[in-house]
Amino acid sequence: TSVLRITNQGNVGIGTTGPSAKLHVSSGAFGGTLPTEPNFIVEDSNNSIISILSPNTAGGYIQFGDPESATVGQLAYLHTDNSMRFNTNGNERVIITNTGNVGIGTTGPTSVFGGSRTVLEVAGNGASYLPEFVMRAGSNYTQRDWAFSLGNPTSWDTDLRLNLGSSNLLTIKNSGNVGIGTTGPGYKLHVSG
Repeated sequence: TSVLRITNQGNVGIGTTGPSAKLHVSSGAFGGTLPTEPNFIVEDSNNSIISILSPNTAGGYIQFGDPESATVGQLAYLHTDNSMRFNTNGNERVIITNTGNVGIGTTGPTSVFGGSRTVLEVAGNGASYLPEFVMRAGSNYTQRDWAFSLGNPTSWDTDLRLNLGSSNLLTIKNSGNVGIGTTGPGYKLHVSG
């Protein structure tokens, strides 16, 4: 049996005599049709595992690049704090901490209440990039979009808003005033319409 095969096309096969990529590592057929475009295939008839091993003082990385930047995208696991990090367009966008907290737009997601809570923190980046959580029924159903968002922090307008499509349904001001049908409630409960 052949352990290593190099084809006349320059493909290298380990554990296979018919490599379908520049490097094809096989511990058994996976039961489907192999793709023809990849440069690297790991195939197994059971679980396929790729290990990236590094010391406690370092990290493991998978990087994605283009002609403008060799590291425009990145998936990283840092052993120094046991966090998983995702970069797009050269910037860190998402972190999963060693406690399971998830941060989008922040590198340190924490609970505002303290303690050992699991947190999903979505942080804005100033007045131009305010945090917003959107639930969408589909691209053709904008009237069914639900959105939770914060107001403009540079003007101390830190409202919490609930919208359906482009219509504001509920506004909670940082003063504690609640508006239904109005974005400027003047009372503890202000109903308009």
